[in-house]
Amino acid sequence: MFRGKGKGHGFFCLCDICKAKRRSSLLYLSILIGLVVVIFYQSILLIFVTSKINAVILFLELLCLAMGIIRIIF
Repeated sequence: MFRGKGKGHGFFCLCDICKAKRRSSLLYLSILIGLVVVIFYQSILLIFVTSKINAVILFLELLCLAMGIIRIIF
């Protein structure tokens, strides 16, 4: 899917091999775990100090986390 001419597997490749590589990638999983930690920190901060910028940052982080999890599942 979305492969260029002769480039093979790209960023949007959905084949089983690419999905397995993403699932087993320590770097990819560590980035997602780090993102979860930051999201928890932002959530606690949002409870005590409510600001629009903090809410926007939390929304963007949750969006990135959802995209990462969706890329692992599909």
